[in-house]
Amino acid sequence: MALWSVGLVLLAGGIAATIAADVGVGPLDVVTTALNRRTGMDIGVAIVLLNVAMVVVARVVGGKVGAATLATAAALGPAVDLWMRAIDAMPFEPGGVVAWVMLVVGVLLVGSGGAVQISSGWGPSPLDAMVVAIAGDRWTLRLVRTIVEVSYAVGGALAGGALGLGTVVVALGVGPTLSIVVRLLAPVRGRLGVDLDADR
Repeated sequence: MALWSVGLVLLAGGIAATIAADVGVGPLDVVTTALNRRTGMDIGVAIVLLNVAMVVVARVVGGKVGAATLATAAALGPAVDLWMRAIDAMPFEPGGVVAWVMLVVGVLLVGSGGAVQISSGWGPSPLDAMVVAIAGDRWTLRLVRTIVEVSYAVGGALAGGALGLGTVVVALGVGPTLSIVVRLLAPVRGRLGVDLDADR
């Protein structure tokens, strides 16, 4: 639980940083920023709504929804809002090189946070639960995840979300970061008795 919580804090900080950089956000957050711009709702509320929708889809198609799935759905949005307030309190406006540095930091935090949560062995995120449920034995996880993320990015952009060059950086950078940190955390998983291969 403690390790999962650390992952949540890192993940939320990374999402907030990519949003605050304002050069394009991750595919899922193209949707949440569209909801924010269209309705005025907090980013955190939009994240909760999107996560709940993914949980519902996962359950409808017969997927596994664990404690971490529900906890992430409920807690990630408020955590992002807290980070956004902290970033807004900084004595400078992100722009130019600073914005891109913030985006890269955000990518590293998102990938690291995801890796920490995975290594906690506490269960899949709403996105992962939905992707696994949809893929089943018919398609690869990579194919389904790619289709889902591209759909989110395109749909969110059409609705006015924050699609930009940064979206490409996030999409290409999070996966490798997550993979590297997952490997680095192998000793931690060993002490916790977490076997990722057994969970797949």
